[in-house]
Amino acid sequence: MKPKNMLLTLDTCLEQEKTGRKTGLLVTALMNGLMLVLSLPFMDWIQLVNIPKLFAKLGITREAAGSLYSSYSIFSLLGFVKNSGKGVFGLYAMLLLILLAATWYLEFLYIWKVFRNSKGDDGKGELHTYVIGKASTLLTALLVFGSYGFVLYSNNVVKMKGFSGSWILAVELILALAAYGLIKRMEAKERIRCHEHGLIKEFQKNWVLFLMLIPLCVFFLINSYLPMIGIYFAMERFVKKKVCRV
Repeated sequence: MKPKNMLLTLDTCLEQEKTGRKTGLLVTALMNGLMLVLSLPFMDWIQLVNIPKLFAKLGITREAAGSLYSSYSIFSLLGFVKNSGKGVFGLYAMLLLILLAATWYLEFLYIWKVFRNSKGDDGKGELHTYVIGKASTLLTALLVFGSYGFVLYSNNVVKMKGFSGSWILAVELILALAAYGLIKRMEAKERIRCHEHGLIKEFQKNWVLFLMLIPLCVFFLINSYLPMIGIYFAMERFVKKKVCRV
């Protein structure tokens, strides 16, 4: 079957009220499952290129090079920072790992909710499921762009093309955008059926309440998240001083 015919068949299935929702949910859950598999630790997203020249630029000795690999997943990227001794990449790698953990959580949650409610729900429960699905796909897309950003940042630091993104990044991005578009379409039909308003209309209606959240967000940003940067650099300096003394 041609891709165009497959899309028409899927589109026809989605037009049906009950079976269309079930089909769309199952398809997007499978896409989230595939995105989850592609982000597991044995899937390498970042590749090292021009390795001899890169190691020379970074000042990595032969002994240290023996513990390094030619490609890394987001999960093992901090291992490269540790074994190479180049803490300049550490903060970015740590942020990607935190983002990956959040992505895994949302993908697991979406898949679990879809298969838990596989019998269908004629109420408003599916709207909450769609919100989780959109969040998981957007976070996955953000993780992919962040990985590309790590490649650009690292190449800028070493002043050469020493890092590259693997083909998995492109596949992951395509799946995330396709799943988001499908979930967005199902959500729009569900909102019409349930007479629910979207976030934009809700913001226009209760914009004063949303503005009251800004001081709370600023408080947590200053007191909970910004100190993490200082903790990281403090530990990095401690390790450097300890190495110098040895």
